[in-house]
Amino acid sequence: MAVVAQLAIDGCKRLFEVDVNNDIARIRSQRCMKKDKDYPAFMKWTHEIPLTKNGKERAKEDIAKDKNKIKNRIIKELVCPMNWLQECLDKIQGAERKSLVNTQDFFIKIPGKADNRQMSKIRKLVERYDTDTRRLILLIQDDSDNTDYYNLLELRSEEILSELSKMKISKYTMNRLIGSALGIDRGVRDQYKNQQSSKYTRKILNLMYNSNKQLFLSNFTR
Repeated sequence: MAVVAQLAIDGCKRLFEVDVNNDIARIRSQRCMKKDKDYPAFMKWTHEIPLTKNGKERAKEDIAKDKNKIKNRIIKELVCPMNWLQECLDKIQGAERKSLVNTQDFFIKIPGKADNRQMSKIRKLVERYDTDTRRLILLIQDDSDNTDYYNLLELRSEEILSELSKMKISKYTMNRLIGSALGIDRGVRDQYKNQQSSKYTRKILNLMYNSNKQLFLSNFTR
């Protein structure tokens, strides 16, 4: 349609062997112009589906419903160069998964008493930080002029690291935080805390690393 529009504009100055009205009618009648089926196959991988709404995680059922909507709009037989690229990518074999090493084999369990009150405080900080960053990311996606939101995101990261730097985190507390974030902290009573921490695994590990790199790395084998 962009090409046809350009031809129509240039047609005021020169003559083309193209009938703009007929071509528009031809394009409009194509299968891909129907609203129920209008996506090429590669859109399955590039169409972004929001995982949060108003700073809160969306229900898995709603996310699955959105994915099905995209799947139902795809026309596999549609000729599209990006589909050829996707076909080439599909032929690339995935990494071998038979000889994976368990994360637990790299983690050093340090015996000792952790500060449970401090751990609870850090978990709450991370939870609040996660909510704030998700909200800002949604605002970034909704606003084309999003520089201010990026600055706020950076400022929020600096604030949480500043709060963590004021805490004197012992090696035992750090060890327990990492273990629970990875979901490998032993004990039935820790199961719920592990599940809650695992929900924020990446953020907990990133923040712990940036708050004290040397102490963080001492929890893993080299």
